[in-house]
Amino acid sequence: MKKFFGTDGYRGVANVDLTADYAYLIGRFLALKDFKRKRILIAKDTRVSSDMIEHALITGILVSGGDAFCLGVTSTPCMAYLTSKHEFDYGVMISASHNPYYDNGIKIFSKEGIKISDTQEKIIEQYLNKYQDNIPKASSLEIGRSYDVKDYIDEYVDYLLSIYDFKNSKQNFVLDLANGALCPINDKFNFSNVISAQPSGFNINENCGATSLNHLSSTLKEQNLPFGFAFDGDGDRLQGVLYDGTIISGDQILFLLGNYFKKKNELKENGVVITVMTNMGLIKYFDKVGIKYSIVGVGDRPVQEEMDKKGYVLGGEQSGHIIINKYLPTGDGLLTFALILKVIEEENKSLKDLVKDLYIYPQILENVKVEDKTIIQHDEFKTYLSNCIFSLGDKGRILVRPSGTEKLIRVMVEAEEEEVAIRYTSLLVNKIKSMIK
Repeated sequence: MKKFFGTDGYRGVANVDLTADYAYLIGRFLALKDFKRKRILIAKDTRVSSDMIEHALITGILVSGGDAFCLGVTSTPCMAYLTSKHEFDYGVMISASHNPYYDNGIKIFSKEGIKISDTQEKIIEQYLNKYQDNIPKASSLEIGRSYDVKDYIDEYVDYLLSIYDFKNSKQNFVLDLANGALCPINDKFNFSNVISAQPSGFNINENCGATSLNHLSSTLKEQNLPFGFAFDGDGDRLQGVLYDGTIISGDQILFLLGNYFKKKNELKENGVVITVMTNMGLIKYFDKVGIKYSIVGVGDRPVQEEMDKKGYVLGGEQSGHIIINKYLPTGDGLLTFALILKVIEEENKSLKDLVKDLYIYPQILENVKVEDKTIIQHDEFKTYLSNCIFSLGDKGRILVRPSGTEKLIRVMVEAEEEEVAIRYTSLLVNKIKSMIK
C-alpha cells in the first residue's frame, strides 16, 4: 500500500502531510539527469500553500540540474495539454482538486500529457520513504534555470476555441469557477456570467464548485437561466444543474456524448469506459441501445488506461471527470463543457431534453471520516456488508470503498426505491461509526 500517492497523486494537509521538504525531494527526483537535461512544466491552483510547494519543487529541480517552466495559476488539463505539445519531460500540477484550501497535492504527468503510472509512483515513493537528499547535485555549470511561460496558456485557450467558439456562443448559462485554477483564464474566454471567481487563497471549493452546487442552483433561479456548470478546484471535472434543480452528473454527460458520438459514427469500437460508481440507469440504457462498456475502479487514470486498452474514445466518472481521447487524453472540464454546448446547438435541443431519456436510479452517497481506512477490511464489517448485499438482492447494489484522496470511507447504495437506498446507507454508516468507537 502506498504511503504518499493515492488515486489522484500525492495529497494531504499542506505543511503536515505534504511539506516543502517532500516537494523539494520530488523536484530532485524528477530532474535526475540521465541522457539529457530535464525540462519540467509546473502549474498550480489558488491555494495559499501552492506558492510554498511550487518554490520548493522548483528548487529541487534546479539543484538536480533541470529547468523549471512555470505557468502560474491555471488548470490541470491546460498544463497536461502544454506538457504534451511542447514535449516536456514531465508536467506537474500543484492542487488538491476538490479538497478544501488547507489540503494540497502534487499530480505528475508524463510527456504524453497523462498521469504517470502506478509503477512510476511506487518508485518515487521508495525515494520519499528514505527521506534523504542523496541524488547527485548539479555542478556549478549545470545548475538549472526557471522560466516564466504564462504566455503558453494562450495556446491552450486557442485550442479550445478551435473546438467551440465560446466568445460567440448564443447559449445562456452560469459558470461556477470554484475560486480555483480556472479564474485567471476566465477573461480569455469572454465568459460574462461567472460566480465563485474571486480566489483569496482560502476559499477554493468553499460552498462552491463541482462538489457544492447550491450556490449555482440558486443563481440560476435568481437569473432565470436554463442551466449552469460548476468546475472543481483544478478544472479537470464539472457537474451541471438545470433550472429546476436537476443535477447533470458525469453519468448524464456520458449519456449525452455517447449518443452524440454514436450518431456521428465517432464512438470508436462502439464502447465507453465507466466506473463502479456509474448509475445503474446508464448501464441499463447502454444495454438497451447496444453500446458496449467496460467498468473500472474509481479514478480517471484507470478510465484512461482502459480507454487505451480498448481503443475507446469516451470514458468518465459520475463525479464529472470526462475523458474524450479524440481531443485530450485527460479529463478537462472546459473541453467537456465546450462539447456539451456544441451538442445543444447541433441538435437544436435544450440540455433538459437531451438528457430526459436517461432514468437515474435513486443513489445515496455518504462519507464517513476515519483515521484508519482499513476498518472496512475487518471480518466484522465484511460479514455485515455481505448480509446487507444479500438482503438487498437484485433490487439494487452496494459499494463501500476507501477514498483515494481523503481520510474517508465512501458508502454508496443504489436501489429502485429511494427509501430503501437511504435505509441501507444508514445501516452501513452506523456500523462503521460503531466500529470506530
